[in-house]
Amino acid sequence: MAGTFLRVESLNHDLLTKSDGFDAFRVAVTKSGGEERVSLVPVDHQKRPALEQILSTALQQAADQGLNDTAARDAFIALLADTAPREGTATPLVPKTVSAPDVKSVASGEVTASD
Repeated sequence: MAGTFLRVESLNHDLLTKSDGFDAFRVAVTKSGGEERVSLVPVDHQKRPALEQILSTALQQAADQGLNDTAARDAFIALLADTAPREGTATPLVPKTVSAPDVKSVASGEVTASD
């Protein structure tokens, strides 16, 4: 329960520090070994069309390799989430000042939380 509350509070806190003109997505991916990567991803409204075009091209290339649209999207999400972020590029989900027994800081921009 506390983990859910902290995730919602962190999202609200981060949204208050940013301006309008973007959509915020909370992305959580859990690997088969139990490792969880959680990120808050802001997508700028002005950059979104270009990013969607890149995604469309990638999905078409995946289709050329025999993947259907759903399988390709799922694979891209998993592979992108598994890519190590470059230093300073991740948006932290939990501010560094937050400390709770069920939140463990993993690395910049990543947290693990238990409910």
